[in-house]
Amino acid sequence: MRAQRTTSKSCTCEWCRRCCEHAPGWYTPQDVKKLIGHYGLKRTLQEFVAFDRWYDVTFEAPPGYDFDKDDPALWTASPPNETTPPGRDYPLEDGFLFGASRRLGACLLYKNERCIIHELKPRECRMTFGSGCKTASGGGRSERERIMREWKKPAAMRFMVHLRAAARKWAGGGK
Repeated sequence: MRAQRTTSKSCTCEWCRRCCEHAPGWYTPQDVKKLIGHYGLKRTLQEFVAFDRWYDVTFEAPPGYDFDKDDPALWTASPPNETTPPGRDYPLEDGFLFGASRRLGACLLYKNERCIIHELKPRECRMTFGSGCKTASGGGRSERERIMREWKKPAAMRFMVHLRAAARKWAGGGK
């Protein structure tokens, strides 16, 4: 069963559409819980969520530090895109680099110029390209910082460990 198309007006702004065509926004832990409440855990992980990393160029990794380890303080949830299917980890080279911007690929939840989960879309999408578009207060890099602060809370980190373990189980491995 596929997600139901929204009946509300969505994705009518050119700026919003361009954002969806280039890189998905980030979910908060609460966003993911809402998706799970609506679609169930398995379907959420198999259709609506991939896992991205937060990089801060001010972080000085000790020698031998492996960024690809399961460090829950570095992980966030995002819709899947053209290169990262649901339930999988974004490739290391595609993770968001703090202060940098690059094309990651169109959000897989953006179909026929519409978000198929518009009412449940990620917070970053709502704040940066959904509620006033370019003029949304608190969007962009600062919104990602706020979202990462939410994911770094101990309960959210435990939730992330659970999500990634379940995703690996149901997606045939993950990374």
